Amino acid sequence: MSLRVLVGSLVTALLLSACGPMVVYEYTAPKSAEGRVCTSQCGNQRNYCIQGQQQNVNQCQMNYNNMMHNYHQCVNAGGKYCSMPAACPGVNTWYCDENYRGCFTSCGGHVTPHVVKDDD
Repeated sequence: MSLRVLVGSLVTALLLSACGPMVVYEYTAPKSAEGRVCTSQCGNQRNYCIQGQQQNVNQCQMNYNNMMHNYHQCVNAGGKYCSMPAACPGVNTWYCDENYRGCFTSCGGHVTPHVVKDDD
């Protein structure tokens, strides 16, 4: 694991822990083969959803980079009304995860939330 990934994971964990209790979900697969195939399809839908979210962020970042270039040109030209663009949000998978949990349950699986409390 690279140092960058490790540091990023630690920073993410610290930020999430600062938000209060965290919910971790336990997934129990359905007993039937049909149910397991169904939950597999749910996973494919979730992955597709996350890829779409990532594409949205990538597109936003490309637009942001173009706008920042224009902003710097404006500032360097001495412009008085240069407007710095807003940064792009990160990938938000909440919607994808929520739909996955609903799909998983409708296939006969069980989703059990566990609240992980802060030790403060």
